[in-house]
Amino acid sequence: MKNLAIVFWLSSFFLLRTVAFAFTLFEVPLSKDLFSYGGDLPWTLTADKIEYIREEEAYRAEGRVILQSGNRKIEADRAILYKRDSIVKLKGNVFISYGEDWIRSDNVTWNLEKQSGYIEKGILYFAKNHFYVEAEHIHKLEGDEYIFERGFVTTCTLPSPDWSVNYKRLHIPPDGIARARNVVLQVGSVPVIFIPWFMVPVKAERQSGILMPVIGFSDLNGFIMEIPYYWVIGQSQDATFFGEILQKRGFMGGVEYRWNDAKWGEGIFITNYMRDLGDEERVRSHGFAMTERDRFWVRGRALMNLPENIEARINLDILSDRDFLNEFTRGSPSFEYTNEAFKSFLGTGLLLDRTKMARESNAYFFRRSEDLEVSLDLHYWDQNNPSLKSSTLQEIPSFGVSVGSSYILGTPLYYGLRSFIAQYWRDEGEQGTKLYIAPEFTLPWKVSSFINTKTTMALQGVLYDLEDGGSMGSPKGLEGRIVPIFSTEANMRLERQYNLNLWGTSSISHSISPEIGYEYAPEVGEGKVPSFDESSSVFYTNRIRYGVRSSLVANKEASNEEWARLRLFQYYRIGDQRVPLFENGFPSVTTVGNGFSDIYLDLEFAPHKYVDLSYSVATSPKDLLMRQHDIILSIRTFTGKTLGIEYRYRENSGVDEVIGSLNWDLRPWLSLGTYHNYSFAKQDMFKQGYSLTYRHGCWSLTASYEREGGDRRFFVTVNLVGLGQIGIR
Repeated sequence: MKNLAIVFWLSSFFLLRTVAFAFTLFEVPLSKDLFSYGGDLPWTLTADKIEYIREEEAYRAEGRVILQSGNRKIEADRAILYKRDSIVKLKGNVFISYGEDWIRSDNVTWNLEKQSGYIEKGILYFAKNHFYVEAEHIHKLEGDEYIFERGFVTTCTLPSPDWSVNYKRLHIPPDGIARARNVVLQVGSVPVIFIPWFMVPVKAERQSGILMPVIGFSDLNGFIMEIPYYWVIGQSQDATFFGEILQKRGFMGGVEYRWNDAKWGEGIFITNYMRDLGDEERVRSHGFAMTERDRFWVRGRALMNLPENIEARINLDILSDRDFLNEFTRGSPSFEYTNEAFKSFLGTGLLLDRTKMARESNAYFFRRSEDLEVSLDLHYWDQNNPSLKSSTLQEIPSFGVSVGSSYILGTPLYYGLRSFIAQYWRDEGEQGTKLYIAPEFTLPWKVSSFINTKTTMALQGVLYDLEDGGSMGSPKGLEGRIVPIFSTEANMRLERQYNLNLWGTSSISHSISPEIGYEYAPEVGEGKVPSFDESSSVFYTNRIRYGVRSSLVANKEASNEEWARLRLFQYYRIGDQRVPLFENGFPSVTTVGNGFSDIYLDLEFAPHKYVDLSYSVATSPKDLLMRQHDIILSIRTFTGKTLGIEYRYRENSGVDEVIGSLNWDLRPWLSLGTYHNYSFAKQDMFKQGYSLTYRHGCWSLTASYEREGGDRRFFVTVNLVGLGQIGIR
């Protein structure tokens, strides 16, 4: 019996141990009732071994510990979870992930309900901007707020980052902008730059903060440093403030304001201003006039939706003097910065290049309702050529009413109307008010399925109230005219489709449209046309226009692509006729003789998404000489090569130049760029540049050289991913 009792107790003991061991291997999820904090999804706990400590109301887990709730996950080697306080203490290989952001450490105390805690010797990763933050002590507060003590920030791969920003104390408030004072930028293990105040967005794409400075030196301006501050005003608007110190010129301030709102439209405005303290003789020795001490450039563009269904198109471009764009060629006041800012935000750059001394500004307000449009146009030319300033014509304001092509009931006719009243003003020369009314009637006629005709009869009525220029201008009285304008045209459209079944293209459609037209307007006496309106008036016109249009369209399963478009046309003039010109805000007129005009050809060719060709030419039929010639070719490859060639020629203008550019990824980490501007007229390579960019993970280095005339520039730019770039010129 005694032996049987011993066997019984031993068997019972081993049975209980086996059952207990089996339960420790069993996955135990915490119920929603027990561990549902703050209304979130419940936390579940799994581990190799779990035991419940009744006195502390806690779970002790060891081996592959996982706590999970939705997209929140906590992993560790060991953990103690206090049920009542929602506190978990984690030890060994701790990994906490909230979405794509994560924390690594060996010692963490975490509050599951408040999503806060304390991390000792940890690393945080913010996936939004690819930032790593390492610290000896990390305090995660409620509301996505962090405090870090003694560590570094970087976007480089750990554990040995190529660069880092070292700090003693770093604060990231809920807005996601990391802030610290007295930090050091370190390259590898070598400290290189002391930064007294550090701000950088680590948790969002658009965050307010100081951007990387632009640093340089020039003989004209001395030491240069520009510091930008970016301010997120709201979801649909932001601003950047620029403070630039020019050692030998003074301080230049600047503001860039942008908005993009579904209701109010979009726009960008940039302004720079400085009180120039430079030495006049030294500035003039560099080839600049130094005519103004108050230097500024105001520019902007906006597409706005105003109350009462009024739309606005605004373009602003005002300079203080003719040399501003030539003296300040880097940073926010430069033409290049503005052109790129306009392109990236609105899709198109500046309307005028930096050589134009007459800068065009206008504000066009209009309201449409069916076929009716009412408009107000304010047009201003900022003339920086002193010899033309007093004679430059300004159109402020112009009020117009237009009616689009509308069907006349009971007839085959359509009618339209364009009318406006405008005030023309200038300091010297003839000026005045113009009333313009031009009704027109159109008769379209479809002769057959592929032949169409259109005949238009218009009357142009103009009334002028003229006076001499200047504030003390004397009246000259009323003058007017009524000019009938007649035009008729016919075109034929022929189309054929060819099966191809190649490169995803099932067929190609080719269309050709011969066209011929006639235009006539009677001669108007010289006294009927004021000098200020010569460029926009209708002169004697008696000519035949003929030509052909053609297009090539690739038909694909997903969509159709237009590969090529061509237009070829010419005029035959019956009698001498005058043609308006308009350049630099100053109108002029030239006379062309009887007979054939130049032959005009325009071609756009894009057979592939990597190839674009634009070609236009105007050729004289008498001597076969080109009056105008433009070629633009762009070739891109999927391997990272871009080749651009542009040729421009204008007869009797001195413009005869070719511009070539090449960007080539020699290796995934090395890129070469170069451009050359060569003038055949001057037989001179008047502008050229070279650049070499080396990329290594979280940073890149660009060295570039530029030569323009007698000016030579060398740049070294370091771009730190996540922080921005530092440049030395």
